[in-house]
Amino acid sequence: MFLDGENGRIFALHFCPEMDSIRAHIVFLPPFAEEMNRCRHLAADQARRFASMGFSCLIIDPFGTGDSEGELAQSSWKGWHADAMTGVQWCQQQQHLPVILWGLRLGALLALDLAAKRTDQFSSLLLWQPVTNGKTFLTQILRARIAYLSGMEMPPETTGEMRSRLEGGENIEVAGYVLGGTLAKDIDNLSVSGLTGLSGANIHWLQQASASAEGPSSGVQKVVDQLISQDNRVDVTLFQSPQIWQLSERADCRQLLDKTSAIQLL
Repeated sequence: MFLDGENGRIFALHFCPEMDSIRAHIVFLPPFAEEMNRCRHLAADQARRFASMGFSCLIIDPFGTGDSEGELAQSSWKGWHADAMTGVQWCQQQQHLPVILWGLRLGALLALDLAAKRTDQFSSLLLWQPVTNGKTFLTQILRARIAYLSGMEMPPETTGEMRSRLEGGENIEVAGYVLGGTLAKDIDNLSVSGLTGLSGANIHWLQQASASAEGPSSGVQKVVDQLISQDNRVDVTLFQSPQIWQLSERADCRQLLDKTSAIQLL
């Protein structure tokens, strides 16, 4: 189905429980660019599980992504905020219940940022492998273009040069996606450490790790500690499923699904 977003129609999939009594709504915010395509089946599998548990689950494609209207180069972080709220409002029009934001990778950072700006609306967040620093993430995205240029024996570019072009109003193609300067700047300026307005949230954080790991990496733990210092409750769960957002083929992510389904979201 399509919802009327602020900038155009946004595509959404709704997974509705068969039972009469719905526990809450869950709105899924997807990862970025090709990561979205790689993870579509995984998000749908988890959404079906949520529906079987009594949760209404809505998966949205923000404007300029997936099957929604618009192009990625026309997108902005502010616009994606509005699209997320369009999904939230649609859910509450069906039945007025609490809404849990569920995000994967960059979608998890969007969920955190949205909750920080609307502290009275979202008390629970579910994060899958969240991006914690937008600048680092964007650099990784731009490096894909560096690799492409090298493979095609074309003149090289640095990430700094690409950022300058984006800031100057140019669009650049990265791994088959045309990125615009507005969204690039938005992502560049975002980090979990900068979300000082986020407080009082119940955060369920799932992080990929090796089987031998006893806890999250020091970098992740530092971010978690900051969130806790802001009076948020953060429960970190490690999983050993493959990093499906990096893989072109399907992989067995049953452990991620099982651990997610075992979390007490309410």
